[in-house]
Amino acid sequence: VWTDEAIQFIQDNRNAPFFMYLAYNAPHKPLQLPQAYYEQYKGKEINDEYYRNEGFYVHGMTEKDKEDARKVYGMVTNIDDNLNRLFKELKKHKLYDNTIIIFMTDNGPDQYRYTGGFKGKKSLVQEGGIHVPFYIKLPKGMKKVKEINERFAHIDVLPTIANLCDIQINADIEIDCVSMVPYLSAQISHNLERPLFFDWQSSCSQIY
Repeated sequence: VWTDEAIQFIQDNRNAPFFMYLAYNAPHKPLQLPQAYYEQYKGKEINDEYYRNEGFYVHGMTEKDKEDARKVYGMVTNIDDNLNRLFKELKKHKLYDNTIIIFMTDNGPDQYRYTGGFKGKKSLVQEGGIHVPFYIKLPKGMKKVKEINERFAHIDVLPTIANLCDIQINADIEIDCVSMVPYLSAQISHNLERPLFFDWQSSCSQIY
């Protein structure tokens, strides 16, 4: 439903610059998904011991954790298919090459599963709870790097988009964030020194 609305929005605004924020509610509880997507992972073996032997930190997974993971993977595949629909629509109108696309999430998983070797999950300030995917597709032809190793957060999206779109932020407005653009274009490669504060319902916190 949300992808349909997003596609309609692109069609309605394709002749002028636009900003679209599309926040899917998956993968998230309740772990409900179309049966066809569940069938793709039904009964799939999840071998957490394999990753542990490879040197990754892996939380011990119960059978319920593994079944929940299968559902989550089905939900992720559903998102992949919907994003593919969205990208095809941008390409149809020849907007894809000049569109900045950001894919990100808010926090780590709510259930124990493979988290790239990071310890922790949602509600914890360990890396597995706060270290999340962030991908950005820049306009075609812009010099860019494949990976950034600095610590950034959602607060940095505002100045980054403004910078990329040549929008000046009023100097009278104080923003507690930085633009990623110098790092995206390889003008700066390291040494971003600033604290990032993480909190979960005032029960625990940690400063990097």
